[in-house]
Amino acid sequence: MTFIRNYVILVVGCIFLSTFVQTALPDSPLKKTLRFALGLILGVIIITPFARFGGSTEPFSFAAVPTAPPLGAQQQQQMKSLVQQQTKTLFQQTLEQTILRTIVEHGGSETTDIHADCGNDGTIYSITIVSHDRTLPTLISQTFDIPLQKIHLRAQITE
Repeated sequence: MTFIRNYVILVVGCIFLSTFVQTALPDSPLKKTLRFALGLILGVIIITPFARFGGSTEPFSFAAVPTAPPLGAQQQQQMKSLVQQQTKTLFQQTLEQTILRTIVEHGGSETTDIHADCGNDGTIYSITIVSHDRTLPTLISQTFDIPLQKIHLRAQITE
């Protein structure tokens, strides 16, 4: 009896929530899509108890969902190394883009070449800037709290 009571409360609650969401949104294509999605969710909630009559003891069985075999020690190490390399590359690219954005905001050139050398743990080893502007190392050091010794300025070659 508790199951039926909880089931009715769940269905009625979903209907109320669905109606509330639909009335809160203005008329738009999003509202039509949301109405369809909420209808599907409500349909699944209504059908779930009847799935048990098909012989299954659970409403949805995940036994048929294929899973990947477990990774070996070497594959786990390769995966860990790949994740570390991707993290390092992402950090390095983000740092370079942020430094370039800061240089441009302070009147520098958008074509300034920047290379950051970082470790896997996010440690910054050095930053190389190719430009004629001698104030850039100080600007970057103060803005990003990076020691001035780690920032190297190389002269830009002009043709």
